[in-house]
Amino acid sequence: LLFGRPSPITQFCGLCRVAKMTIGCVWIFAALTCATPLAGLRSVQEESVNGRPQASGFQQKQQKIQLAFVRHGHGCHNALKSQSKFQFPGWRKHKEYVDPPLTDCGRKYSSLNGAALRVKLNGIWGGEADFVGASSMLRAIETGLEMFPNATLFPLPFISEWFCPVSDIHEQAQWMKTARVRWDYVDGGSERLNTTDFRKVVDQARGTPSYHSFKWFLETYLLPDLHRQRRAARGDAAGAEEEPFRLVVVTHGFFMYHFL
Repeated sequence: LLFGRPSPITQFCGLCRVAKMTIGCVWIFAALTCATPLAGLRSVQEESVNGRPQASGFQQKQQKIQLAFVRHGHGCHNALKSQSKFQFPGWRKHKEYVDPPLTDCGRKYSSLNGAALRVKLNGIWGGEADFVGASSMLRAIETGLEMFPNATLFPLPFISEWFCPVSDIHEQAQWMKTARVRWDYVDGGSERLNTTDFRKVVDQARGTPSYHSFKWFLETYLLPDLHRQRRAARGDAAGAEEEPFRLVVVTHGFFMYHFL
């Protein structure tokens, strides 16, 4: 946990900036370049070359992304660490306390940190985020909702905490069904993931954090969707595809420490 007032950017290294926020949040800003299949906006067509059918494939184009990773706020499992009588080993804590939500303190400071972070990102980007995502775990979703009160939040795969099981507590499941949470990529998009047993995909998405898998997911699914939305909003306006996409993703300390 990091204590103190929200501070300005404290480190600069290449394309990453790290800022310390009040209680339980860290954010990392990174600029990425992905080769996204823009022609995924249309279906793959068969073309004839020397009388033989050839799949035209996807037209590759470099797309710049400005991406802010945010660690979730103070969770109930974090509060156990400050209680001397409950020094559970990590594996036991995750087993017995499944998918813990934020504490009241975590909610309060996620809201305060969100206000400070929105001002900071607006100064860097000159505008709001195009997309707000989070791990599919409850504390990350709650953090995103508190930090970005006007945004729709999309749970995403491959950015969860390590060895954290799926919650089957009814009350917790209800908290994740707010109208501001869209399960297009974890719970609502099974046709994209080529499986009929989508529950296994959810388990895997939560339990297997991987930066390389997440980057593949961005290039394969998320960026084409964002391009579609931008083109629908702007038509064929010049420069609509050259602008960088500005993304905020709420994830976990393990993912940020080991992969970023």
